[in-house]
Amino acid sequence: MRRKKSKAPSYIMENLAHFVALCEERVPFVSLCSELSEKNMSHQGVMVEPPGFNFALRLLYLPDLHVVPKIVMKDLRERLLSATMRLAKGAKNWMLELVFKGRPVITQSSHEQGLRSAVLLSYEAADEASKVVESLITDWNHIIRMYRLAFDLGKFLESNPHSNEVKVKSFNYRRLIILYGPNMCCSATLTWRQATRSYMINFASSTKKLSNPHHIIRDCVEADFARNSDIAAFIRLLLESYDPLRSISKLHAIPHLSRVGSTVPFTLMVQSSNHFRLAFNATYCLDIRLLPGRLVSIKDGAHSCFDRSKAVEEFSPTQCLKSFLLKYADEQCTFYDRRSQSEDDNPPSPLIETDAVNSTIRGSPSQRSSFLQNPASPHSQGHYYGPSSVGNAFPLASPPSISHPAPSPAEGIVPSPAFMSQPSPGHFGQSPAVSFMGQDHFSPFSVPSPVAASPFSQSPGLPRPSPAARLGHSPAGAQPSPSDIRSRVLPLRLWAGANPTHLSHASFDALCTPIDPDGNGMNSPIERFLSLTHLRKHWHKVLQTEESLRIIPCNEPGVIGFQSQLLKGHLILDPLKYPTLRMKFQALRDYQDQFMLEELEILDEFFNSRLVTNPIRPSSLLAFGKLLLVPIKPLRDIIQIMKLEVRPGTLDPAQYRFSVSMCMTIPPGSQPIIPPGHPAIIVAKMKLLFFYNVKGDPANTRGRDSSDCLASNCP
Repeated sequence: MRRKKSKAPSYIMENLAHFVALCEERVPFVSLCSELSEKNMSHQGVMVEPPGFNFALRLLYLPDLHVVPKIVMKDLRERLLSATMRLAKGAKNWMLELVFKGRPVITQSSHEQGLRSAVLLSYEAADEASKVVESLITDWNHIIRMYRLAFDLGKFLESNPHSNEVKVKSFNYRRLIILYGPNMCCSATLTWRQATRSYMINFASSTKKLSNPHHIIRDCVEADFARNSDIAAFIRLLLESYDPLRSISKLHAIPHLSRVGSTVPFTLMVQSSNHFRLAFNATYCLDIRLLPGRLVSIKDGAHSCFDRSKAVEEFSPTQCLKSFLLKYADEQCTFYDRRSQSEDDNPPSPLIETDAVNSTIRGSPSQRSSFLQNPASPHSQGHYYGPSSVGNAFPLASPPSISHPAPSPAEGIVPSPAFMSQPSPGHFGQSPAVSFMGQDHFSPFSVPSPVAASPFSQSPGLPRPSPAARLGHSPAGAQPSPSDIRSRVLPLRLWAGANPTHLSHASFDALCTPIDPDGNGMNSPIERFLSLTHLRKHWHKVLQTEESLRIIPCNEPGVIGFQSQLLKGHLILDPLKYPTLRMKFQALRDYQDQFMLEELEILDEFFNSRLVTNPIRPSSLLAFGKLLLVPIKPLRDIIQIMKLEVRPGTLDPAQYRFSVSMCMTIPPGSQPIIPPGHPAIIVAKMKLLFFYNVKGDPANTRGRDSSDCLASNCP
């Protein structure tokens, strides 16, 4: 059955309806052409595309961006084949198609290997024509800025011999992705952000096991790149800072929950793209700078940059730091780090400068001259100049009597008394990205202001008060009032830790990589050294707080001598490649016949094997100090319990079915007498309370573990 052909009503004219629809489609183009003409953007007018399906508006000229060099604009215009505006189906979006001839840089993407590259941009058709044109110009400027980076990167890769260390993953005229690192596992994505009128950089990694270390300094890198969009310097920064930042990322940044009042072991404070401050337990600080030639400069960040006789408020000087770092210095860096014989690597805790000290400095002319002639004052010695090349050698230090102009704080340099007549290695040559990073950023710790508080004083990573406030005494022996406090000063000497030590990237990585040489847990050498230094300082405080423990003067660096009513001992810090802290005991003359040599050796072994292993707990030292106050009879009994732990091979397995170990801190599952984590040895009047852990042998018992406490009378 045939369908009847429907006929249109006689009052409808098909040709007229087609003409009206055609005019309606041309109206948006006419409005857009008018707006383009006002912006001096020439075009060919509204055209019908060859199949006759749609209208198109071909643009003949797009405006230049004056901040971009003319050679870049010329190359971009030569690559631009066409720019066409179309109205999408349904008249909802404008579509701008930009067709380019290839790319200025070779990419690894298989979709970007053709001879033509098309870029599609979309705009809301409901917006006014002026807003559409403004958005078009903004996107065109975006393309110009990204093309400039790709153009400069292509020139850099052609002329640089290290171009095989960097590859371009993708460039679509809107985004640039750069690959670098081992096996090209890291990427940096650059794009233009119009809201802030700056480049946005995102760092990522293609592997889950290895993260991109540059995300630590992302904010500084973006700020430096915004000042000078030098892609060559940016690539050099990525290559020369990757290894040091990867080494820093290996350090522990997770709080140690086994400690009372636990803090984050390491806190990284980024000063600039090549300058960092690394705080340890909110007590010590390392000042780290990345230098050209694959070198890293490290010094004690507790010393003021302007006057090394003063310490910053937040940190304490690290003793034996220079000696420890020189263990990792190789032949490439040894000629940078020659120490003067007058330098001291064992700074004490800073004292508080009072009006009495100020009166000495501001007193008579003879007093002022004797004070200023002391070589510890950096302003009375040499200027910390930087040589023009990396290869300059540094001879031994000149005599401290030679006078030089005082350094200016605005120059971003630190005076070095160890190299007074020669350029200092702290800033030799230009940084690998000096044009990229601009002027060095100063840390707020560099200004030893007695009035203004540090910006980091309210930081949760640095909760502790000033080390001078923790000491609670002044050089005169009295508690200073707030009005008398001026700054924290050190004795007038040359401190070796204030001079930078130069390490290669391989040596710095060995310094930060966790190792386990003694089977007591993974720990990096630098964390081990700072932990033991912190323990040594804590032991000094224990000796000061306990009345029955007395400090014995000792001239050896890194050694603390002390004496109790029964024993005399020395705490020795060995700044080896993997540092150790050991205790050596000997009985006093009146008690030598009451202690066996084996008992003293067991006490030494217990300290060396239990108190200085992971996890390192300062509260264990307080318990050990309490143990030394115990009378001789219970002390010898406790040493016999220690023998069961430190020398289990000397016992008969058939006779001893359990293994016993001393608890230096309160275990979590113990009786609720004292909170967990506090010292587990308590001496109160004539009572002794201590905890021990009993572990059963699975072959002879059910293998149950228990932690018990024992209280006994002290005769």
